Amino acid sequence: MYRQEQVLGTDDLVKYRHGHVLGTDDLFVYRQEQVLGTDDMVVYRQEQVLGTDNLVKYRQEQVLGGMGVQVLELQQDGVASVYTAGVYQGRLDRNWKLNSVTLCARFNIFFLHQSATFFQLMDTVEKLDSQLKGELWLNRVRPVIGQHWQYHILKNKLRTHRWYHLCVTYDHLKHLYNTFINGELVYELTHKFQYQIYGDYARVGQSGALHESYSGALSQVNVWDSVLSESVIAGMAACRSDPQGNYVSWEAGWDLYNITEYQVSLEYFCHQKTDAIYFTFPVTVGPAFYICEALGTHLPLPTTWNQIKFLVNTTVQRYRGQGDICKNALWSPVTDIDIEGTWVTHYDNALAAPLIWSDGEPNGIFYENCIKIESKGLSDIDCIHYAICALCEFSDLPIMSLLGTCELEDRNVYFIAYQENVGDLYFKGYGEYHIRKVGKDWLWINVVTNKTLARLDPNAPFGMPMGRRVWHLETTVCDQTEGSRTFVLTPCNTNSYTCDDATCIPHENRCDLKYDCLDRSDEADCELVRQPADYRNDLSPRLNSNKNDSSLPITLHINIESVTVYTTEMTMQLSYEIDMVWVDNRLDYRNLKVNDSLNRVTYTTMMGLWSPTVGFVNTEGHQHTEVDIESSLYLQRLQPPDERDYSAPGE
Repeated sequence: MYRQEQVLGTDDLVKYRHGHVLGTDDLFVYRQEQVLGTDDMVVYRQEQVLGTDNLVKYRQEQVLGGMGVQVLELQQDGVASVYTAGVYQGRLDRNWKLNSVTLCARFNIFFLHQSATFFQLMDTVEKLDSQLKGELWLNRVRPVIGQHWQYHILKNKLRTHRWYHLCVTYDHLKHLYNTFINGELVYELTHKFQYQIYGDYARVGQSGALHESYSGALSQVNVWDSVLSESVIAGMAACRSDPQGNYVSWEAGWDLYNITEYQVSLEYFCHQKTDAIYFTFPVTVGPAFYICEALGTHLPLPTTWNQIKFLVNTTVQRYRGQGDICKNALWSPVTDIDIEGTWVTHYDNALAAPLIWSDGEPNGIFYENCIKIESKGLSDIDCIHYAICALCEFSDLPIMSLLGTCELEDRNVYFIAYQENVGDLYFKGYGEYHIRKVGKDWLWINVVTNKTLARLDPNAPFGMPMGRRVWHLETTVCDQTEGSRTFVLTPCNTNSYTCDDATCIPHENRCDLKYDCLDRSDEADCELVRQPADYRNDLSPRLNSNKNDSSLPITLHINIESVTVYTTEMTMQLSYEIDMVWVDNRLDYRNLKVNDSLNRVTYTTMMGLWSPTVGFVNTEGHQHTEVDIESSLYLQRLQPPDERDYSAPGE
């Protein structure tokens, strides 16, 4: 009674009890409405995990009753709540002290709040709320053992709507932490703890703080008082075994509060889709060349008859009943628009591999400069007047980043691209943000509050959001107020630069005085220094906070090119070059290269910066250096560049 009221509150507890009064049929209907929604949503969720073929097998298992593992779903709508929890029904003895420990769980994240606590062990007698916890972020996990926590950085970021198996072990004899994801050791840490683990209250999905509650599906949460071997952990991850914890056992049961449950077979968790993923778009060749690249892949170029048949059959089978435009022909990435008869891939201008032409093809001379893929082979086609199918192939759903929004948390920056029907496209964030098309407009939306944050400019190239685009904020986001803003929706990794069309180039190629992007956007806005608002070029820089230190180190290099001595006049004339080097730490530096010759500051910028003056006292008229059109200013990069700045749309 006490535990239920602590989690639910008095009013919610009444509703909970009322729900338990419902008959079996009513409860079944309630669960269907709360968890599954429409029939389409049922199919969608199952297909995302199982794939089409395994979905048939899964439904057969439902009919035959072959399921036996409990799954809990929490906060399906992404609304954080402290009243969502599963309280452990098994016996917990606070006199049972754990030194070594293993915590394992199967999880599938729907939404990420600031963090996600999937398990918590507490001791209510001594009011210790973090005896053992499991917490998730996008790129790390944080096990809390005996009130002490350590971040374990993951090799790969977690994805939403995907099942993972996680085990964290601590060996008190070796002081060794290990983290396993899907049976693979991904992190190892040596750290000594002096506190034992014990408690009398355990729950899943909650830790008491609103921003730490869990949104997603959970299963197989178990705790052992020993370190499980790597082979046992690998067996659990591969769905070969389902051992129960001797300290906390998943099958001991949970009192559920605002949680829905269902049963699945053990094999269900390991039937995630591993086949290639295809998006299709009925478009003309310009958007076809753009759209796959902007999602991080290429249009296909088959080099064998089997590949041609596979691609054509894939679109026919996958999009049956969704129109004919993606059943007859597919765009290829090859064109000879520049040199007639020289077929190259459009994205890198490289000569195409030998092409498998249909009989009589190519036959369009300079009137047909693109290629379509048909069941009978390749044919040249007019690049302008035809709309056929662009097929984008992925090994996994593409992850995109939205930069320039001033959001600093990974969960608000990263999105996963999805497609349900031909031509559809939407982007689901790790947090509560989505990017999707509503009517004719692309919107950046908070799906939890059902609020539109920004609207894509209707004049965006190809009418698509991928790439560097102008958006119109309709509400305040972070510290940005309403108005036009430039954002970048990019598939590029942190070591790459995003061209305006969303294609990627190595970051060192940005602003290197040659074009690398097809749209030539990599040489735009190549500003090297930015002055803060309070910058004054009449004041010299100060390198430290010691106000008594008024000197600025300046290094002089003088190269004398020629000398003429006039003995009768007791004078000499020098031709020389003088270099001065100093540090100005008041400026922001951008786009700097290792090669200093690429870091030349423009004349206009140079004239606005402070520079030292050298006087020559033993000269006629006491001459001194002047910054003029004959002067040059170069920057030296002394450190590696910073990590990607999420708030900078220019990267």
